[in-house]
Order: sequence, then C-alpha cells, then structure tokens
Amino acid sequence: MFRYERPQKGRSRQFSQVSVEAFGMAGAALDAELIAICADLFRRLGVLDLLTLELNTIGLAEERHAFQQALVAYLQNHLDALDDDSRRRLTTNPLRILDSKNAGVQAVLDGAPALDDYLGAESRAHFARLTALLDAQGIAWRRNPRLVRGLDYYCHTVFEWTTDALGAQGTVTAGGRYDGLVEQLGGKPTPAAGFAFGIERILLLAQTRDTFRDTPPAVYAIATDDAHFASLLPLVQRLRDADISVLVQTQVQALKNQLRKADQEGAHYALIIGDDEAANQSASLKNLRDGNQERLPLAEIPAYLQERLKETA
Repeated sequence: MFRYERPQKGRSRQFSQVSVEAFGMAGAALDAELIAICADLFRRLGVLDLLTLELNTIGLAEERHAFQQALVAYLQNHLDALDDDSRRRLTTNPLRILDSKNAGVQAVLDGAPALDDYLGAESRAHFARLTALLDAQGIAWRRNPRLVRGLDYYCHTVFEWTTDALGAQGTVTAGGRYDGLVEQLGGKPTPAAGFAFGIERILLLAQTRDTFRDTPPAVYAIATDDAHFASLLPLVQRLRDADISVLVQTQVQALKNQLRKADQEGAHYALIIGDDEAANQSASLKNLRDGNQERLPLAEIPAYLQERLKETA
C-alpha cells in the first residue's frame, strides 16, 4: 500500500498490511476472539507489554446519527476553539473530530455530549458481553470513549492496539465490527468484523525486544562435489523435519574454505559428504567446538544430532 505524504518513523510511503476478517457471525464472542488473536500474536513476539488495547462501542447507526447531531450543535457554539482540520470535519465527518490530536480541541470536547448517552439496550449489552469475555481471558483493556470510526457501516465494537514506543505513530492495529459493509456494497445484510495491522510497525516493535535476532545454525552442510547434493539435500530436509537448524553451502568450494565459513556462521557441527561418504551412504560430522570428527550412516544422523544437541542445550 502507498501513502502520498511525508514519511515518518513507522509511517513510510510504502507499507504492507495484514488483514483478518470474519463474516456471518454477529455476537460479541467473535469480537473477543479477534482481539485474542492480536494478543496472542503480540505475546509470541514478546511485545504485548508495550501495547495497550483501547476499546469503545459506537453503537448502531441510528444511535450514532443522533449523537452526531448533538455533537455538531455543541461544536458550532465553539468554532473559535476548533483548528482548521476540525472545522472542515464538522461538515464532512464530525465524529472524526473526536480523534483530534489538538489539545485545544480535546479541551472543548471535554464538555461535549457523550455517545454513551445515546446507546440503546442492544448496544450496551453487546459491549458488556465483550468486556466480560476479555476479562475472562485475562486481556487487559482501556475504555477510550473518543475512539470512533467515520464510516456508517461500522457498528458496536471498535478497538486499537496502541503504543508509545514508536513516537507519534502510536496505532499498531485497528479493528472493529462492520455489519453494514456487505449490504452497502450491494449484498445481503451480513454481520462482519476484523482488524488490520501494518507489518512495518510490528517489526519496529519487535526489534526493540530483539525478537528476530539471528540464531547460529546447529549444522552447516557441505558437499565436496556437485554430484553429492543428491545425498546431502534429502538428509538436510530430514534434519529440518527433526527441528534441527541447517545452513547449506550450495556452492562447491575447497573444504578448508567451507569449514572456515561454517565456523564463522557459529555452527556447532559441519556435516560433510565427500567422495568416500557418498560411496558408503554416510556423512562425516565435525564438531566445530572440540574438533572431533566421526562418520555415520545417513539414516543415523538425525537421531544422533538430536541427542548431541540436547546435551549441549
């Protein structure tokens, strides 16, 4: 995706976005499941503690329209305190004024009507059910009554995962429920919800925790002749299937040079198939830590390495 604007940290002109969407389910349980997917991803990346889940309900369209009329009437009495962007939005998308980062505008909004006062029983029940489900899963959240969406097809749940670790670009993930989208596009009424996040912002957060640091391979695989890859590569795949990390040198070079590279990569073992090994369906394993080397049948090598690497873990 592309933006035509000045790049900032976490907000580049070209960026990649991942979206998760679900259609056909109307209950708050789906909203909770989508939020839980986010929480699980951030936990696995080691950045959950850097993020805050901001949550709100924007009710149904008719409730939101009634609130919008009251909000516009209030703000028209405070035009002098609004910045240019908020004055423009007053006639194009008044709810987005609630998102304003202008401190003066936010001060004016402190006295504005509250959306909660316009919510009906259904909207209140949906939000209460969602928050109860999040609490049951141990997912911390913070109510942000000014978190909104400016498009009519949104309803009920809106949420964002935000951080203060990326400077001004605080929103990492945004999502919500949009039961009116399919019908607005000409389809049958279909409940829907989802979220999206920018990969670059996730990566920037993960880099603060060294999540993607390089780990040396356990094995550096070497063939001394191009013909020996027919034996080496199937063995490499069996090692990887056994969760043993392997780096393959796919260019045939002098063995001394390849062993030097294996040591530079930080590998524990060099796995070598030369002429003698290929002729006997075997491979040599050189322990790069102590220099010991032994030859084993190809079939025995995965189990052997699993045991040896377990001893040194």
